[in-house]
This record gives sequence, C-alpha cells and structure tokens, in this order.
Amino acid sequence: MKKNLLKGLTAVAMALTVGMPVFAQTAEQPYKGTTTADTWLRMNNKDKHGDKTTIEFRTNADVDFVGVMAFEFPAPDAGYAIEKATLRLVTERVKADRKVNLYEFISDFDEDGIYETYADDIAEAKAKTPIAQFSMEGQNTKSVALDNIDAEKYQNIAAWQNNVDITEYVKGLTTNKFGILIASATTTSQSNCFFTKEATGISNTKCTYFNDSKAEDLVPQLTITYSVLNAINDITVETKADGAVYNLAGQRVNNPQHGIYVKNGRKYIVK
Repeated sequence: MKKNLLKGLTAVAMALTVGMPVFAQTAEQPYKGTTTADTWLRMNNKDKHGDKTTIEFRTNADVDFVGVMAFEFPAPDAGYAIEKATLRLVTERVKADRKVNLYEFISDFDEDGIYETYADDIAEAKAKTPIAQFSMEGQNTKSVALDNIDAEKYQNIAAWQNNVDITEYVKGLTTNKFGILIASATTTSQSNCFFTKEATGISNTKCTYFNDSKAEDLVPQLTITYSVLNAINDITVETKADGAVYNLAGQRVNNPQHGIYVKNGRKYIVK
C-alpha cells in the first residue's frame, strides 16, 4: 500500500516537474442572482434618486449622476473556490459616450438615500482604480424601451446585454457581499441608463419585437461559478531547477546513459 502510494506521489511530482497537468477542477452549478439593492444618485437634487426601473449616470462640470448596486452571493464552502464571476448589466439607453467605469462601493447603502449622504463615499470610490471598464452594448443614441430600433442587429435583447468579467475582484473579497458604483468614464452632457432589479419587461410600441423581453432578460445578474478542489491540491512539489539530472522515477543520476531524463524541469533524451 505504501509502495503504491509512493509511486503515485512520485508520478505527481514528475508530472508537476515537467509541467504536465495533474487534474482539472470540476465546475459546479453556477449561482445566478440579481441585486439586493440598486438606485441612482444625483448631485444637488434631493428629489432625484432611483425609484424606477432604470439607473441613470452622467458626469460633467455641472452635475454628477451615479448608479449604485449591492450584491450578495453564497460563500464557497471548504474545499470549494470561486472560479469565475460575471456581472450582466443590460443597457436601457446609450446616448452618451459608451465607456463605463465600475468602482468598489459600500454594500449597505440606503436605496432611498440621496447623493449628499454618500458624497464622501462616492469621491472615495472614484479615487480608486476601477474594478472594470467596458463599452456599453446597444444601438447608439437609442433607448431599447422608447425608440425605433433601426438596425437589425439590435433587435435582439442580447445585443443590449453587457457581460463584465469581475472574477479577480470577487476572488479578492473577504466577505460574500459587495457594492459597486457605476459612472461615466468620460465627461458628457447626456445620460446612459441600465435596467435595475425592478425591471418587469419592455413595452415598446415602436418596436413590437421587444415586447416579449421578460424581467429575467433585463435585471442585473451576478453569475458565479464555483470549483471543487481536488485533494491533490494539498501536495506541494518543488520544481527541480538545480542543474542536476533525474530519471523518470525522480532519482538523481550522475552519469546518464541511454534514456529519457529531466533537467531543470525539462525532459531530454540521451541517445
């Protein structure tokens, strides 16, 4: 039994030494959920905040509108790890510059709050490096809910969905809750909008092909894929890069004869 175990560990060691894959993580059923809170905040206007199906954002010298969202997801159990995290935001309109920044934000904000309450938090968030920057999907200068969409490629709601990779940010969290701030990446005089968790579907009399879009197609969606960690992860093997020569059993060889050997992590053949 011990001999077989030793052989197995030796094989693992050699596989790692020569750069061969030992195992593949197994993806579990991904988690999919929407926001626990979302709203938009407008500077210098206490009556303008997000009690609607969309959030609006715009930044220029006179005004600042930002969107804020909060998420909560199942923390991985022991033996599991987060493999991938994707945030889907669906464009309601794109009438300004398409570039959007996502920043880390507090996760316990009040949906009925106003900009002034969170002015310091907003400034602090914008001073950091964005979690992600992306270009909004959707037909330029159009609202999927209000305007006549005149390009065939945009007559499918998938063409308005933004799928943003936030894996590295979520992996670095020490909790299973987080908040994000959505802001224009450039100064603009017009606003862009995303749908919120209150979205119930699209009713666009000018574009009847969108009337079948349901809430689940529009609301913000966080998707997290988890991995099952194989027990072999517990084995740590140092790559041999000391200039010495080893045979395929992991034994050091001073005078290699005919055969296959490993040196500095690479296999080579002596003829």
